[in-house]
Amino acid sequence: NCVLILARTKFDLDRVDAEYRRAITTVWKRIDAQRRSVKLQCWEAAGKDIRSLIDYPWAEDVAAVTKTVPVASEAKLTGDDAGFGPSVMRFETLVTGESNSIAAEIAQDIARGGRVPASVIFINGRQGVGKTHIMKALEAELEAMDSRRVAYISAEEFYVAYVEGVMNGDTRDLKRRVRNADIVLFDDLQIIAGKKGANAELAGTIRTVSERGGIVVLTADAAPGELKGLSAPVMTILKGAACIEVDMPDDGMRGEIVRQRAHLLGAGSQFRLEEELVDHIVQRVRGPGRDLCGIVLSIYAETRFGKIAPTRELVDRVISRQRGKEKPVTLSAIKQAACSTFEVTKTDLEGKRKFQKLVRARQVGMYLAREMTSKSLPQIGYSFGARHHTTVLYAVRKVEDSLPADVEMAQDVARVKKQLSSIMHG
Repeated sequence: NCVLILARTKFDLDRVDAEYRRAITTVWKRIDAQRRSVKLQCWEAAGKDIRSLIDYPWAEDVAAVTKTVPVASEAKLTGDDAGFGPSVMRFETLVTGESNSIAAEIAQDIARGGRVPASVIFINGRQGVGKTHIMKALEAELEAMDSRRVAYISAEEFYVAYVEGVMNGDTRDLKRRVRNADIVLFDDLQIIAGKKGANAELAGTIRTVSERGGIVVLTADAAPGELKGLSAPVMTILKGAACIEVDMPDDGMRGEIVRQRAHLLGAGSQFRLEEELVDHIVQRVRGPGRDLCGIVLSIYAETRFGKIAPTRELVDRVISRQRGKEKPVTLSAIKQAACSTFEVTKTDLEGKRKFQKLVRARQVGMYLAREMTSKSLPQIGYSFGARHHTTVLYAVRKVEDSLPADVEMAQDVARVKKQLSSIMHG
């Protein structure tokens, strides 16, 4: 019950998805009374029941030009089943949790035509945490179920179109594409920092769309107060927008990301990741979701696309190759994480004052120093303001005894660990 368009290669699929999906969908909606959805897929990812309907369409081209695309390759690294390209960035494949639930919920409200907090929505978060996934999922949902006009455009694509328009003395094509939309999705705003003309064009676009009752959703790698190089009009718009942060995924989300990607890659092959390996990957790879996806994809390739079972040694080899030698946790990093989490200074942490927040920060820091480093009690005590080793031992035991029943203590330890992970991994 859909129109299926098959592309020869992953490159073709991504190009058509990025550049032509909107036009294809628009035309199909106009001519199809049943309003069936349009699906793009790579030839290799299509099931045998689909491939059996027609001969390989590019056989003559391949024979004449290249031999790179086998008809029935066992590799599943391309297309929808691989689970990594724009064609599968949908709400149903978005792993949600505390770190991204607000952004995901607002995007779904927009797709449903529900009430949204503002006409300009600004989503920020470090690279790889899933901002583009949310944007592409929103675009796909709007195109499949809505009559509203949607324009998804990356900042790079916007800038190139703007420069080409200026060189040709006519930017009307860009204006028609973006300003006529009911919903504009503008990805990676930071790319046009320092580009004065593009900033002016974007500010005009946002004003035009929002004044007409439309919605503009933008993403960037930093919050408005941390972005540099954007024009005053754009910054004014951002500071008046509804700003939502997408943070690093927690361990539960990270595990689900690994399981989901392994499942998508394993479709049609013997590739499986046992739960023990999933937990091991989650503990060793502390970066954003994109890093986890890359690790799973590399493990899949290392197993010869599911022909051999992944082992712990294989997983460790892949992780070490991609991420380099793991940096040891340092006392300095633990103290920095404790200071940041409890909002205290290093001087206070190492000092003699005994405010409740300071005591808590020291105790959690000492506990993690004992748990996560090979330093002795005297070494830890010296680092935390030349304290006696018995003070460190008391702090460690107090935290250990509190963790099973004290929810607040467990949350504090988890918060410092999360901050430590961010410090250690960029």
